[in-house]
This record gives sequence, structure tokens and C-alpha cells, in this order.
Amino acid sequence: MLLKTITITAFKRPHYFEQLLLALVQNPLDGWQIHIQLEPSDKSEQFHTIAARILAGKKYLISVNDSIRGVRQNPYTLLDDVFSAGAAVNIYLEEDIVVAPDVTRLADWYLEHASENSICMNLILGGCFSAGFLSDENYPAMLAATKCFNSLGMILTQEQWQKHIKPNWLRFPAFFTSLTGHQTDGWDVAIYDYVLSRPELNVLSPMLARANHTGREDGIHCSEDFHDRAFANLPVYTGVPEISAYCICEDVAALPYASKAHLYLWQEMGQCLMTLKAQAKELQGALKIIKRGKMVTGWLLVEKILRRITG
Repeated sequence: MLLKTITITAFKRPHYFEQLLLALVQNPLDGWQIHIQLEPSDKSEQFHTIAARILAGKKYLISVNDSIRGVRQNPYTLLDDVFSAGAAVNIYLEEDIVVAPDVTRLADWYLEHASENSICMNLILGGCFSAGFLSDENYPAMLAATKCFNSLGMILTQEQWQKHIKPNWLRFPAFFTSLTGHQTDGWDVAIYDYVLSRPELNVLSPMLARANHTGREDGIHCSEDFHDRAFANLPVYTGVPEISAYCICEDVAALPYASKAHLYLWQEMGQCLMTLKAQAKELQGALKIIKRGKMVTGWLLVEKILRRITG
């Protein structure tokens, strides 16, 4: 029998963790093992109590790290552990995410249908740093392949972890900045950067969201203002109508205008990001030439790049 796992990382916010588990147990969980890895805090006992109550009769393990590993290392070590143990597929979750009642069914489908060009399935269609998620209630069974990646829940296979996710998780995403212009790090940004840099790769996502973010307060990387803009009214699949089969959108142009335009916009934004990154890399190369003392050559190259950027 295939090993199928669900991983959950958590720290200090048991009330969000409880909401996640209450949503998760609405899914069929036969054949699934749940692995919960906590960062040490004075809330650890509460997490244990909540898990014991809600997951009674389910297969689950809960552990507490010896020391705080952080938002990059904690999920990395947990994912590596379950895939090293032979997991064929995993549903990755954090404590402040609630999921739809068909997430495990969706994961079973994905395990069977994942293409070699897909690096994972996100549970919400949209990319890092954006509040512009697409969730269309008219298409509960449809999935779309895009260049968008975010950390708000994902389904991935053993092969995808080993080939795509693990080698890039700890990589620093060069030339990637936040909306304020500051250099930005983070495993989710590193994976998003990787997808954008490989023309053949995509992320599969449901047209109607299969998760929502609950962590409005006490978060590290999500302000209350961003949360309200991104998640306050996000439609999420409730199980009605019940889906008999999932399908991948083969013709974006045939979708209604709003959804079609949204997907095209994400495509254009991805292309724009890669263009900007390429220009930043060129400018960095020109500065290195200048630093080596070749002033005229370097400045001529900078001038050429700037002319191309400004038209």
C-alpha cells in the first residue's frame, strides 16, 4: 500500500490549528498518515490536547522540535522525513490554513495524473506577494496550469520533492524583491523563482480554491491589512456540488472574460518578472566589469542596458 502523508507545521497559535484540524477531518482520511511538527513554546501542550481530541481514531504523529528551526527549516525537515520514509504523496499545510472537504481526494487524483512538467499542486491559484487570487465558483472541478506558486498549501509527490522542491528550498532567490523594493528571502519565493526561470514547468491549481488563510493576527509574514484584502471574501469549495471527476483547463481563451483575463494577467506578470530579473543580472555583470577597472566598457554596457529598458 502506498504511503500517503499530510504534514502540518505549527507554532504558538493553537486556535488556528484547531480550525485546521476541524476542516481536515471533513476529508476522507483512510490510508493517510498525519505528521504534525511543532516549534517549542508554552503552547505545546494545548496542541497535543487539540490533536488528541479531534484526531482520535486517525493515524497521526505529533512531535516538538528541540529548538526553534524557523519557517524555512521546520517544514523542510518534516517534508524530507516523510519522503525519506517513502511517502508517495504529501499534502503540505501550516497551522493557519483551513482546507476544503475534498483535499485528500484531490491529492489522490494528482498522484495519478501529475505530469512531468508540474512541480506541485497549490490549493489557491495565485503567486507570492499578491492579494489577487483567482477563485471561480463556476468551475469547482477545473484545474489550471500556471507559473504561480505560493505557500498556502500544496500537494506534491515523492518525485517532485526530490527533483524540484528539495534542491531549491534552501536556495537564495537572487534579484527577487518585495513590493517595497527590499531584497526578499523565503523558501516559497525560492520555489516561485525556480518555476518562473524554467519555461517548461508549471504549478497546477484549482480554479475554485481548496484552502483559505485564517492567520489574520499574530503572523510573522502576513499583516492584517494584507489578510483582509487577500482572504476575507475568498470563495472556497464546500463539497457542494459533489465532484465526480477533476479536469485540467485545456483552453483558457474559452473561459468567461473575468477568469480568462485573470489567468492572462498572471502569465504576463510572470513574463515581466523574468524580464526584470534578466535585466538586473545584466546590470550586475556590468558593475563587476567596472569594479575590475574597465570603466569605459562597463559604463557603455550599462548605457546599452538602460536604453533597452527605457525604450
